[in-house]
Amino acid sequence: MHTPLVPLPNLRAVIPALGEAFARPAGVTGAFYLLELNGLDEVNDRHGQVTADAVSRAAVQRIRAVAPENDLIAMIGGVEFAILARGVQDRSEAFEICRHYVEAFEGAVCVGNRAHNIGVTVGFALYPDDGTTAEEIIHRADLALFGAKAEWKSNLLFFEAM
Repeated sequence: MHTPLVPLPNLRAVIPALGEAFARPAGVTGAFYLLELNGLDEVNDRHGQVTADAVSRAAVQRIRAVAPENDLIAMIGGVEFAILARGVQDRSEAFEICRHYVEAFEGAVCVGNRAHNIGVTVGFALYPDDGTTAEEIIHRADLALFGAKAEWKSNLLFFEAM
């Protein structure tokens, strides 16, 4: 249940963890973030897979520096990460955490003698406010990510019911 590129769980670990979060007593809340790296494909195209992998590993370190220790961080695609943040109480707190993820990618990632400018786009949903199943929360965070990507790179957006 780990990815070979970086020592992180993959999506198969996220769904049971979300299920456990919903099984906790009423009043237990949290946020589910989807982060997508911007510019990593360009790094791969210009400098090769080895460099892109090194940039990915550096990105993981930046994510870990922001995420509280008890958060679950998973790599769910070549450029996409999921974070389950337990105990986030409301949208303003989740938004503030989200802002820290975006800020973590404001500076270039240095690999070897090169600086690579990558950013991150973030979408998130709150549980149980935005859904009552793991699938609903993942889908709604994905909708928020899609909306954030449509607006601007290195952006953040939370799920809003229509």
